[in-house]
Order: sequence, then structure tokens, then C-alpha cells
Amino acid sequence: MFSRKSDPDSPLRLEIGGRTVTFATLDDFGFALSSRTEVPGEKITGLMQLSDQELEEEARAIKRAARRLVDIIASAIEDQTTVGRDLRMMDPKLFTHDHQWRAIMSDLNRQTANYDAFKKLALVRYTQYLAARYNLAQSIYTDRQRQAGGSTLPSGDEGDEMAPQDMRETLIFDLVDALDAPTTRGAFVRLPKGEMVAIPLEAGRDLELMLSRHLFRLVSGKSSHLADENGQAYPLRAGTNIIGRDPESDVVVAPKFSDVSRKHVILEVADSALVRLTDVSSHGTLVRKERLDKSLLSV
Repeated sequence: MFSRKSDPDSPLRLEIGGRTVTFATLDDFGFALSSRTEVPGEKITGLMQLSDQELEEEARAIKRAARRLVDIIASAIEDQTTVGRDLRMMDPKLFTHDHQWRAIMSDLNRQTANYDAFKKLALVRYTQYLAARYNLAQSIYTDRQRQAGGSTLPSGDEGDEMAPQDMRETLIFDLVDALDAPTTRGAFVRLPKGEMVAIPLEAGRDLELMLSRHLFRLVSGKSSHLADENGQAYPLRAGTNIIGRDPESDVVVAPKFSDVSRKHVILEVADSALVRLTDVSSHGTLVRKERLDKSLLSV
């Protein structure tokens, strides 16, 4: 994939670990943050020592933080000037000390609007870090259940980030997604969370998307629409469309797709030759690998 980014007139300077670090371009900054999306060794050790109940509490905390970040990222896709304001309104304690994330975000918060693209990229990378931490907690929990020979947690609406608290209490991990994924998933690749990907459209060929485990097709043309696996069509409006189960989404999918998030993917058909996708879901948005290989990645 190719990168297409714009940079400010002057480098970004951040105070990290008692020293000043300079980033000349957004690409440099993104590369530096990539290593901070993995869970550090001491955190892995700490998670493995948690009880099942503590793992559930960890998962709930991650989901709360991720919900807030996804909302900010989604708003910034339509208007990047909102990211600085939203970041200033956030509690610094939302960010962990792992990889010095809290210090990085605090210093970014002091930067001017000229660096809003850097702020947005940092939020995207931090969301990816949270996803890695959540997946690790899920893996530890699942392994314990298998070794104990006990029953797994019931499947349900884990994609529903806005579910009532009592429902989230018992549906923390979606084990069905890991144990019962359809075989067609192997031909698909998950989009990077929070990052806009521009995919070329091909004349006469629909773009297949998987929203979690469900196959959708983007039919482009004079009346662009999504079609689900049962043939139901969802018209797309001009410009940006938020796809999901939330009644306030631009495109509201059928309630039976319970593992599709309330805000699952942001889709914009730029013209007859290009579609822009941003995954903001819990269970992922996937496209066929050969289509993703032709895509353009941007923030």
C-alpha cells in the first residue's frame, strides 16, 4: 500500500522521557508510534496474573476508552479541526503510562491546530494499542476456559459498544468470533483500525466487504448502495456514510447482524473510481486481499 499524507510547515517537537524528539513529517511520526501499538512485556505478565473477574474489568475499561476514541476519530474524518478540541476535553488518565502514551498525548494537547493531523494519527495508533491489549486479555481468558474444560461465555452482541451495562457484564469476550469464523474469512484482510484506506473501484465488479462475519457488497454507479448477504439493499448518500446498527447511523443495517458494531465502518464513494473506508468497529471490516493490495493508506 502507498502512503498519501500532508505535513505542517515546521517539524513536530515532543518532550518524551526527558528528551526532545523531533518529527519532520507525519510519516516519521507514524513510524515511531507503530512500535507503541504492541503490548509491552511487563503488561503481558500483569494480565496473565489477573483473575477472570479482573480480566473482565480490564476488558470493560478498554471498551469504554475505545468507544470515546472511535467517536473522536469518526468526527475528525469529516472535520479534522475537531480533533484538537476533543483531545483537550479528554481526561489524561484515559491514556496509559505504557510506552509513555500519556506523556505523548499530553504534549500533543499543547500543540497548535497546525498539528491536528499528528493528533489524529496518535489517537488512531493508541486505539490500535488498546485493541492489542483487549485481544491479549481475550486470548488469556479463552485459553483458561479451554484448559479448564468449562463452558465459554455466551455469544451475543459484543459488537454493540453501547449495550446496557448489565449485558456487557456477561458478554465481555466474543469467543464465537475466534472459534467459529467462516472459511471465506481467510480470503479477506482486516483494515487497519481508524485509518482511512482508499480502494480503487473496478468497472462492472462489486467490492466485497465483510462487516465482522457478514458479507456485504458495495455496488457503485448512479445509485450506489450496499447489499447484504440476504440481498437487502441499503442506499448510500452522497459524501460520507457511517455504517452500523446505531439508529443514528447514516446507513442502519438490519438488527439481526448483532455482531456489527453500532458504528462499524465509515464509507465514502469519492467517485466512480474510488471508495474510502475507515474501520471503527470491534470485530473488523475486511476486504479481499487483492483489492487491499491496490489501496492507498492515509490518515
